[in-house]
Amino acid sequence: MANTASNEDMRAQDSSVEFLLEEYRNIATTHDRMRDVINRMFYYFLLLSAVPFTVATIVFRETEFDIQKLPTSIGWLFTIISASILFLSLACASARFRQNQYAKTVNRIRHYFADHDTQILPYLLLPTSGELPRTNYLGHVFWYLLSMALIGGLYACLGAFSILSYNIWTGFGAFLVYLALFVLLVWFVYRTNFRKAVDKAVEGKRTKTGGVNPHGD
Repeated sequence: MANTASNEDMRAQDSSVEFLLEEYRNIATTHDRMRDVINRMFYYFLLLSAVPFTVATIVFRETEFDIQKLPTSIGWLFTIISASILFLSLACASARFRQNQYAKTVNRIRHYFADHDTQILPYLLLPTSGELPRTNYLGHVFWYLLSMALIGGLYACLGAFSILSYNIWTGFGAFLVYLALFVLLVWFVYRTNFRKAVDKAVEGKRTKTGGVNPHGD
């Protein structure tokens, strides 16, 4: 009986190890794919940024460029592009926060194996702490988002300047409103991802301790 129970425990442990290894491979691959997605979004941002000035160059091809004479249609184009950049930046920030969650999961799986075999610790150069990276860690994506905020704000400024009154203070106000909205929405995206991460952590602890799953799964 003891041998049978021991064999069953070993099979269960082997199955768990296989599952974690497969999970590690899948999540590590997804983490790398998210990096490619973020870089691609920034590439799309660069393309979007070039559109209004390309159109303006065509419109003013025979005359000198004069910001006071921007057609209303160009102003609306600036406004639409600025809104598109805002949505693109939110998608970029969300992808980065999800990428951090994938990295946390990979680190926890690495921690599992370090706990079960301390001899491998000297060979684990990457983190084994599930607390790293921070959920709000942006790294190089911070510079992506900063450039998106500034360019998007500039286009919102030019759009408001052209559509409303050709008043410099109107454009400056639109720039500040855009930046405030940008920061607020990025913060909201972060809080949404952070809340999901906390809920999953609490759910995992309840499941581990035999508690009731709050989602009823």
